[in-house]
Amino acid sequence: MLLRIITYPMAYIPPSAAKILSLLYLSSGLGLLVLYRRTTNRKNPDAASRREQIHTYISDHPGKTKQELADALTLPRSSLNYHLNRLLETQNILAIRYGKQLHYLPANTGLTDNQKNLLPLLTKEKDHLLFQTLLNHPALTRNEIAAELNLSRTTTIWYLQKLNRHHLLTTHKHDRTLRYSLTPETITAYQNITQPLTPPPGPNTA
Repeated sequence: MLLRIITYPMAYIPPSAAKILSLLYLSSGLGLLVLYRRTTNRKNPDAASRREQIHTYISDHPGKTKQELADALTLPRSSLNYHLNRLLETQNILAIRYGKQLHYLPANTGLTDNQKNLLPLLTKEKDHLLFQTLLNHPALTRNEIAAELNLSRTTTIWYLQKLNRHHLLTTHKHDRTLRYSLTPETITAYQNITQPLTPPPGPNTA
């Protein structure tokens, strides 16, 4: 009887109005759900603590990829994605693309753009070896670089293209042969990058 009393007036609502009311109820419910999740995350000390842990690790190991962070911190990718997005939104970290992957750095380190571009490269063993080879032996040809690093010519070209996309290389022709060197700005950035980073502030976990 109580159910009939409650639902009886609804029987006379036109179908078009009923659809509108259903959409209003649905949107209200979704809005409350989003608000609840945001409020829960703000009040959840575990989420704030987890973001602090991720931020600290990135500050101590700048230039790591998402997979490297997940492996080091033993976090599921879904959880890590959420916290990285929150840290990016609050501008506590930066994401730099090198090759096909994003590499994460702390924000407010005082690094120049060239230094930020170099950090991901330095985490890659072969890229770093090629970089060191050009640093110690400028104006090498592709064949000379390939022989020095024991790489195929195709692989050497691929690594050189990655460095070139980040404006780290300069080239010139000598005796009809293309020779590769690091740009002066890149060399300066590399020499300065070994200096301690400015300690970044803790993340805004609000």
